[in-house]
Amino acid sequence: MKYLFSLMLVLFFSLEASAQTNGGLRFLTIGADPLSLSLSETNTAVLLGAPNIFANPANLSFETHSSLSATHSFWIGDTRNIQAAVNIKKDQRALSFGIYTSLIDDIEARNTPGSSLGSFSWQYYAFAGSVSQRVGPLSVGITGMYLYEQVELSSASGYAFHVGASTELLDKRVRIGTVAQSIGKMNLLNATRSELPGQFKLGTDVQAIQFSVPGETNIPVLVSLAADLVVPIEWIDQEQFSFENHTNFFQTESDAWINLGLRTDISDFLNLRFGYTTAQTSRPFSTGLGIRRFGVEADIAFVPFNDGFGSAVSFGLRYAFNQ
Repeated sequence: MKYLFSLMLVLFFSLEASAQTNGGLRFLTIGADPLSLSLSETNTAVLLGAPNIFANPANLSFETHSSLSATHSFWIGDTRNIQAAVNIKKDQRALSFGIYTSLIDDIEARNTPGSSLGSFSWQYYAFAGSVSQRVGPLSVGITGMYLYEQVELSSASGYAFHVGASTELLDKRVRIGTVAQSIGKMNLLNATRSELPGQFKLGTDVQAIQFSVPGETNIPVLVSLAADLVVPIEWIDQEQFSFENHTNFFQTESDAWINLGLRTDISDFLNLRFGYTTAQTSRPFSTGLGIRRFGVEADIAFVPFNDGFGSAVSFGLRYAFNQ
C-alpha cells in the first residue's frame, strides 16, 4: 500500500484522539499552552492570559494586564505544537492575536518495504484574532481563525470560530464560563474534507482554600479547583442542512466527559498544577508548574501517555505588562 508509513502514523495518532475528536485538525483541542496541558484542558473558566484566544475568548477581558505568550510543545510521534499570542487589555475590552501550529516533519514515503521514496510533512496552522468585551460581572468574546492544512503536496484552507461567555461571582472567587469551539468549515483536501473538532464546554474555576504557612514570614497559599463538562459536537454542514433531516444545527458525536484541574499558588511565586480527565484517552493525567518573577512566568507541563508511546512536554513563557 502506498505510503505505508503514513498509514501507520495515522493509526498511531488515532489511538490518542479517537474518543475526543474526529478530524485532522484535532490539535485545536490540545491545550495551546503549558497551563492548559497541565490541567488536562480544564480551561473554560481559567485565566490563561493571551492563550485564552484558543480556549475561551470571553476570559481575555477579565485579565488584569495585557500579556504576551509563547509555547513550544514536544508531542508524541515527533509532533511539535507551537503557539504565540498577544492580548491587549484596554479598560473593559481586550483585543488578541495569535498563531497555533502543529507540525510533523520528515515522514518517509514508501510504496513497498525498501528504500525511501523521499519525505513529506503534515502542517496545520490556525491564525486567530479575538475580541472580548466585559459588562459588569459578565464578559463575552469571539475568536475568528483562518485554518490551513498541508499533507504532502495537497493543501486546504478553512475558517472556524470560538464563541464564549464568562462571569465572575462572590468577589471574583468563582468564575463560570461556557464556550462553543470550532464552528466553521474546511475546504476539500483532495476529495475529502477535514472535520473540525467541535466542542461545547461548560466550566467553573473556584478559589477553594486560602491559608498561610507560619514561619518567619507567613507564606500565603491559595488552592483553586476547576472543572469542565466537555461535549463533542459535529457542526452540520449548512449546504447539506434540511429541516427534514435535522432539527438542530449541530449534533453530539459521542458521550461527554469531565476534565478536572487543581492549582496551588504559593506566595504568588510558584504555581503547582494537576489535571485529570474522564475521557477515553491514553493521557488521563497531567501535571506542571509555573514560576513567576518580575511579570514573567516560565511554565512547564508534563503529559504522560499510558500506552507505551512515551510522554509529551511543553515549555512556555508569559509576560504581563500594562498599557
